[in-house]
Amino acid sequence: MAQNVATAISGVSVSETGNTTTSGETFTVVVSDGSGLLTAITGVSGGGGTITSSNNNKTLTIVGTLSQVDADLTTLTDDESSTNPDTLSLSATNSFGNSATKTLPVTVTPATIDALGGTGLTLTESILFNDVRLANFTDSNLSTPASDLQALIDWGDGTHSAGKVTGSNGAFQVSGSHLYAGPGQDDATITLSKIGATSTATASATLNVGVPLGDANGKNTLFIPEVSAQQLLDHSASADLRISMMSEVLQTQIKIDHGAADPGLQSAGFGLVSDAVNWLLGDAPFVYSPAGGNVDTNHNGLLDAGATNAGFEYNTATQSFTTPPLKKTMAAGRQYVDVVSSVPHSGDLMVNGNDLVNALAAFNVGELVTLAGGAQVGWESGGALVDTHPNTATGFLTVLKDQHVIAGPSHA
Repeated sequence: MAQNVATAISGVSVSETGNTTTSGETFTVVVSDGSGLLTAITGVSGGGGTITSSNNNKTLTIVGTLSQVDADLTTLTDDESSTNPDTLSLSATNSFGNSATKTLPVTVTPATIDALGGTGLTLTESILFNDVRLANFTDSNLSTPASDLQALIDWGDGTHSAGKVTGSNGAFQVSGSHLYAGPGQDDATITLSKIGATSTATASATLNVGVPLGDANGKNTLFIPEVSAQQLLDHSASADLRISMMSEVLQTQIKIDHGAADPGLQSAGFGLVSDAVNWLLGDAPFVYSPAGGNVDTNHNGLLDAGATNAGFEYNTATQSFTTPPLKKTMAAGRQYVDVVSSVPHSGDLMVNGNDLVNALAAFNVGELVTLAGGAQVGWESGGALVDTHPNTATGFLTVLKDQHVIAGPSHA
């Protein structure tokens, strides 16, 4: 039998010699163990005797006909707490007073417990984790299916959720989905356990949570790593228009990631976030001379950040971009461009870099709002909605123009 596991004891039965056909004959069988815990199940394999337990489950009494008693004895199990040799004592008495006793030696072998092990990953991801693999696990029992395992993820921000377990042949992966409140480094703890067993394993994953800027259309995106994202979000007023733009668009992006609709976003067009990202990338229509707002000078879609100017676009030590500041009075801040149409049309509202910063700020403080599931955009003042339009590129600019947030002219 196995240590600490209720294991069947085979070969235990009661037999009768002589007259075995006496009607109504019953038997009482008492099985005792000095150390192990005994169990048996009635009604299995044709059984149906009466089973009672006593002496803290160290003694079982089975009453029934000979066939019932023997059938119940086939379900006998013994749970031992050590590997020391043990014995079972068995006594049988029939309803005529005849009795017999027997001592049975029990050899105890250690239980085989499946060994689980885990290794967490180090990841750079966005604040929205969507079915991301966090850790790898192993199981010494190669026949264990993924359905026998369950995972719990502590995301390191006070929240927990179940993980998804996949894999086979002793190699498993745990993935999960989660929305963080903002950028930063979080340490997630993943616990894997086997259903119905005591085997568990834990793994720690280091999650560098950054913010990808870009709209739902997937047009021009820019990933901001966790340290620089935190600094730019908390940055004080700056003479560098790129700092102001980045601070505001990060707040807007996080607000949208948590469920708000992007002002101006159309299924085939650009929204406020896309306009800001295009400005930060120096893409059309935000092309200026002699200097534009481009912060991704190597065009890899990532704000390369480090604690020095050499080889980086953003210096986390000085909390500034590594190229000269872009003042609000320069062309990128003051020159108006058409963001409504790729081919400018008469009457299109035009904006500049300063207008975009002001528009983002208005959205972040809850003045410029999207409503009706993103179908409309409006202006909220003192708790009242005072100006609404369809949520299109023209509609959200019209609201901003009406409220004197932007001062751009219409295209001639």
